[in-house]
Amino acid sequence: MKWNGRSYRPVAPSFKVYVNNTSRPSSDSTSRPKKLPVWRTVMSVQPQTTTPVVSPSPTPTSTVTPTPSQTPGVSPSPTSSVTPTVTPTSTTTPTPTVTSTSTPTPTVTPSVTTTVTPTKTVTPTPSPTPQGVNEAQTYMTAVINGGGTLNSTMSGATYQLFYDLFNYGLWNKLYAFYPLLGGNSSGGQSVNGKTPGTRNMTWNGGLTFSTNGVVSNGSNGWGNTNCNPINFGGIADFHMSFYSRTDQQVSTAQFDMGVYQDSGSNQRTQLNSRSTSDDTRGVVNSTTQGTFSNTNSQGLFTITRRTGPDTEFYKNGTSLGNSNVATVGIPNGVIGLCSRYLSVSDTISTPTTRQYAFVTIGNTLTDSDVSNLYTTIQNFQTTLGRQV
Repeated sequence: MKWNGRSYRPVAPSFKVYVNNTSRPSSDSTSRPKKLPVWRTVMSVQPQTTTPVVSPSPTPTSTVTPTPSQTPGVSPSPTSSVTPTVTPTSTTTPTPTVTSTSTPTPTVTPSVTTTVTPTKTVTPTPSPTPQGVNEAQTYMTAVINGGGTLNSTMSGATYQLFYDLFNYGLWNKLYAFYPLLGGNSSGGQSVNGKTPGTRNMTWNGGLTFSTNGVVSNGSNGWGNTNCNPINFGGIADFHMSFYSRTDQQVSTAQFDMGVYQDSGSNQRTQLNSRSTSDDTRGVVNSTTQGTFSNTNSQGLFTITRRTGPDTEFYKNGTSLGNSNVATVGIPNGVIGLCSRYLSVSDTISTPTTRQYAFVTIGNTLTDSDVSNLYTTIQNFQTTLGRQV
């Protein structure tokens, strides 16, 4: 064996064989240790505990790394390993040159401005004033100026009343009408709603006024309407009506309203809602009266004269009957309320003591007109709480 250029002979080691880690006993004929070759050892063979003598090996001074070109058997000269000195390379960190990039000025894309076509502002046409409003205001102003008192309920009822008169086409058929509004004031209750200040009612004698209307004392109290039939309409173009809140029989010579001209021809226009005969009786521009059965004097009573002898009587918008009498002529005198006015003597018949809450005088009315008149006046009375 060669080592480091020298020849060496290895010493053969000796081994003892153990079975289960115990040497074989001496009585065994095979107690003598048997030498085994090294290559026959197995994992169960353990070497002797004697420390082998190790031949010292020269410590090499240098480690020679053989190169492939060396001749076998020739010891190469040791080559000293020189640790090279690393010269640090000075790395110069260059200062970066800042390249100034020119920022281009952005091109502004113009926003598209939408041209707004201006909307033509339409000046709103003011809503027309409802029919009858101005007339109602004129009337209520006159009531207050005459000493009457009105509240919101009365005002609302009045606006509605005037509107309905226009709406039903009755306004132009009225010559005068008296809502008898204003409370305990003869001044307020005298106002003519159609033309305040003209043909206002003139009160005479003993009368009682209240929010429900007017009542005569039954002897000398009456109202002068200042309306003379010869000043409007024609002999066959007339109507008058009154709203009575009292059920009362009176004599056949008493009348709720009317005028009588005694010039020998007995021209009369008059109406009694209920006589002692339990009938409604009256006449327009004639002498002979018509009579129609009726047992209650409360409500709206209307009499109208149309073409020729056609004179019709109504209660609460419903016809009581038609009286065909010959025309005599239009009486010349004022129409009285609570009583009939006697123009020749400038006196009155005996007044009734019924309470009156509305009066109208005007041109002739159709059946539809009479019905609408009742609806209008009844709504007015209902709002005021004085309906019957």
